[in-house]
Amino acid sequence: MERAIPRRALAGIILAALIMAVAALAFQVLKPSSRITYDEQTHHVPAIRRFAEQMPTPDLRDYPVATTPGYHLVMAMASRYLGANESGLRGINIGLSMGLMGILGWGLAKRQPIGWAVLLGLPLLLCVYVVTSAAWLLPENAAWALVALILVLALERPTTRTIFMMGAALAVLVLVRQAHVWCGAVILAAALMDEDTKPNLRRGALGAAATVPAAVALGAFVTIWGGLVPPMFQPGGKAYELSTQYGGWGPAAPAFTLAMLGFFGVPLLAWFWPAARQRLGKRFWTVVLIGAAAGLIVGLVPETSYHFPDRRSGLWRAVDMLPVFHERSPLIVCLAAAGGAVVTLAFMAVGHRERAILAVALFGFVAAQTVNPMIWQRYYEPFLLIWLVLAASQTDGPTRTRGIARPLQIGGLSILIGLEVIVTWFTLKSAG
Repeated sequence: MERAIPRRALAGIILAALIMAVAALAFQVLKPSSRITYDEQTHHVPAIRRFAEQMPTPDLRDYPVATTPGYHLVMAMASRYLGANESGLRGINIGLSMGLMGILGWGLAKRQPIGWAVLLGLPLLLCVYVVTSAAWLLPENAAWALVALILVLALERPTTRTIFMMGAALAVLVLVRQAHVWCGAVILAAALMDEDTKPNLRRGALGAAATVPAAVALGAFVTIWGGLVPPMFQPGGKAYELSTQYGGWGPAAPAFTLAMLGFFGVPLLAWFWPAARQRLGKRFWTVVLIGAAAGLIVGLVPETSYHFPDRRSGLWRAVDMLPVFHERSPLIVCLAAAGGAVVTLAFMAVGHRERAILAVALFGFVAAQTVNPMIWQRYYEPFLLIWLVLAASQTDGPTRTRGIARPLQIGGLSILIGLEVIVTWFTLKSAG
């Protein structure tokens, strides 16, 4: 079978089939949480129904979702013109999630054998936020699929074709979730960077041109709405009045990002340290300590106590149960320090070009999250898992690693997979 189907495609097919099975099982056996039910039935399903009724000229000036309407328009057209009922829409939704896992599997298998590429994809596949977005009518996986596509293409050899494929993906992505416009910086980095340190200015110009359609699309919606979100989510709007969570910014976003990278990245440390140690030599521990110290500072600067509704779920529950000193959570601070070390090792373990692309992606994501006051784990975890496993896939895996690193790589990945299974199962088993 491997001879008939290209290795990278086969890894994607396996992961796509697995998310289809997991989503179907979750929908049949587990319960949606109140958040899932509320989001689906209060925001997304009403928007789909409204657009379906308004076809072929849907009113995009205001609707009950705070994102651009691409996902909802696709579902509305399927409902109006194909006669898809709710079950049919769920099937389309699962198909979008299969695209996410298929793209990721193809990217992970660039340097890893099929088996390890599939295993590296399992933490994301089994993440509670990915499972729920696959099983219920939520748009997150559609957006994450396009983010993953841009990152995977960015890590490929840069050509005119891949640059404009990334530009097309960005244009569609902005139509699905405008907050991911930061991926334009990834396209620019991918176009500019060669394996050496000298930027390719001609390709950089192509990269800039490739981002123009997305910029035009975003500008059109900002003009239509009179802001970055539909009017009902702006000050004075109906949804805004229900909660003031849409205003302001999130100064704790960098600390929370590093804390999440520490929490999920420590099990993957053994994937990074052999190559990082070989590259750094005697400077290894010095550089690691500098990374950890930087993470510690990032974790200490903002106030990281539990606050509802801007902070909820995931690590914030643990923060709420543990002591807080001077409005700083020791849990977030310690995990941020660990995250600083993880990021440092990840950067040192990959090549020059890969490092630049991963750095731009991470910093772009953090910048986008900082302007959003809602520091909810569901906005962070899928991307950070994508980032971590793609970074790990660029290093030497267990098939090429010797000594104690090999069992630690296997064991750490197994722990991360098991953690995602436990969290997803108990979260949805006890939901309702």
